[in-house]
Amino acid sequence: MLTARLLAAACLAVGAITGITPAAAGAAALPAADPQPLTFACPVGTQATRFNPGFNVELRDVAFDGTGTFGGCVGVLPDPRLPVTGNSTVSGRGLFSCLVPGAGSGTFRINWNTGRFSTIQITFVTARPNGNNVVIQQGTVTGGLFQGYAFRQVIVLATTDVLACYTEQGVKATAGPSDLLFTKI
Repeated sequence: MLTARLLAAACLAVGAITGITPAAAGAAALPAADPQPLTFACPVGTQATRFNPGFNVELRDVAFDGTGTFGGCVGVLPDPRLPVTGNSTVSGRGLFSCLVPGAGSGTFRINWNTGRFSTIQITFVTARPNGNNVVIQQGTVTGGLFQGYAFRQVIVLATTDVLACYTEQGVKATAGPSDLLFTKI
């Protein structure tokens, strides 16, 4: 009991000297809680991806990297702490082809307009309708905003140079619309 009284007296003395009240000291020490919506979506986005080597009619092991932008982001309930836009980077490896589905894995990072970030370890599968790559990426947010949330992204990477599918060099770059969805687990 005496120790508690001495501690309280010391805190009041420090407060008197510095002008910091115990309530203000406690408030400054506690960060604002992260928003925790059940779901969070960014329905408007684009992604551009580069491939090395390019993919062609053969199923190839390919390294990829890309960038994207997202907007119109919203949670189930409005919350001013939630981001409304973001810029992304992605990199990884996978099996790609102009003719058959592929799969792979990588790291996806979003830098939000709020100054926060989200890092996601992803796996993906591709479908090949009409020579285009429809990519479905999914994973779990491993760091930053929405940590622990499930993540899903659908991207339509249009192949504008279909003839490149029939060359050794292959398709080196694609771009197209994308969306993002985060779901609390």
